[in-house]
Amino acid sequence: MPTQFETTLSEASQRILDASIVVVSNMSQSQHIENETLWEIQTEVVWTLLGSLMRGIYSGEGGGPDARNAIQDELVPILVNDMLDSGFDWPPNSEDLRAVQYQSLLQWFDQTESDNANTIRYMSPQTAFFQMMLDGSIPEDSLVGRLCRRVARATDEMGNSELIQSLFLQAAESHMKADIYGLTEALIEAEKTRQA
Repeated sequence: MPTQFETTLSEASQRILDASIVVVSNMSQSQHIENETLWEIQTEVVWTLLGSLMRGIYSGEGGGPDARNAIQDELVPILVNDMLDSGFDWPPNSEDLRAVQYQSLLQWFDQTESDNANTIRYMSPQTAFFQMMLDGSIPEDSLVGRLCRRVARATDEMGNSELIQSLFLQAAESHMKADIYGLTEALIEAEKTRQA
């Protein structure tokens, strides 16, 4: 029988993944986006939500760096495997290919965290969105802003493009859909119970 910690990790992974799927689903309904680009956007949203969750655990009551590291070490492999299961139809005998993709996603997470550096805030203020609409400049003061910058670079878009504006708004909603604050508290509590 799974422990409370294992159950909470699995739930966190599924909520983050579900929220990222909603983002790309909503975006693809309003405009034509290639499947490869949708996968890239979804992966960036997953890592952005996970980054927000890890920052919450680091700074949350009862959390801290040890709790964050312990939870991250357990959650990332679960999340990567869930992504691989949901995003691909694996042919028989494709273990080597899956292992390569697994490592690629881990490196992607490390690169995203490196890009996010010391960014704490999840969302930029509304004024930053209006500025982005006017002149195409993408804010760097939030995780969502940095997410939009990475996707804009990858797709050769500006902040005033429909793609990036849609991503900005959808990514903001995804934080609530995944209930990152609730997951933060649940994971801190589950980790404390595991350590007791």
